[in-house]
Amino acid sequence: MEKIREIWNTLCGRWKNRMPKFFRWMFGAGMTLSGTAIAVQEALVHYDITPDEWWLVAYKYLIGIGAGMAAASKFTQEYHNEQQGGNTVLDKDDN
Repeated sequence: MEKIREIWNTLCGRWKNRMPKFFRWMFGAGMTLSGTAIAVQEALVHYDITPDEWWLVAYKYLIGIGAGMAAASKFTQEYHNEQQGGNTVLDKDDN
C-alpha cells in the first residue's frame, strides 16, 4: 500500500511541475487537436448531420492521439542546470 501511495505522489508531483518548452508546445498541440475533433463531432451531432465513414474512423484516433500527447507531456519535468543547484525538479528531489 505504501508503494502505491509513493507512486501516486510521484505522478501528482510530476503533473504539477513545470514542463520543458518543447513539451509545453506538444501539450498545446495535443489539446488543440483533441479539442478541434470534439468540436467538429459535436457540431455534426447538434445539426443532425451524418458524417462520412472516414470521419468516424479518424475521430477516435484524433481524440486518442491528442489526449495521449497532452498526458505524456504533462509527466515530463524541467530540471535545473548545475549552476542553479544540481539535480532537483523545481526545488523538489526526484527520487
